[in-house]
Amino acid sequence: MKTLTFTFRLGKAICTNKFHIFNKKLRVRLTIDNSIQLDFATLQCYERYAILTVNEGKHVSFDEIRSLRQLLKEHFGNREFVLISDRTKSHNVDLNIYKSERIRKMKGLAIVSGLTSQKESAIKEQGLFNRSFAFFTTLDDARSWAEDFFYD
Repeated sequence: MKTLTFTFRLGKAICTNKFHIFNKKLRVRLTIDNSIQLDFATLQCYERYAILTVNEGKHVSFDEIRSLRQLLKEHFGNREFVLISDRTKSHNVDLNIYKSERIRKMKGLAIVSGLTSQKESAIKEQGLFNRSFAFFTTLDDARSWAEDFFYD
């Protein structure tokens, strides 16, 4: 496997594009990992889903969600997608963000964590989110759910 990495700035965010090239038995596959480093988190964007990893100890409020919403709209445009919130690091979420403007094309939310505090928070959030919602203990399970989300 070969990896090509390009890093650039997008406003305050630092973006990294990693191109992973595989060649196994004459099969070539190119995948792109678009990572955006924000002040409060890292966002990785893929074709049909994005993974948000909030930094340890951060508080996610309206301001953070506003910038996240804009980046998701720019990346996905008119395509439907799922957001995976990787909560392996402890942080707080202001539940009032669920009362703010929704992202129309975001069809599901997966929360990933093995932390009891994050699971308790996810239970509260589930009641405030009116679309598909799932909780996973591993990122691989959440990725599988997101990849299968739009397929019958």
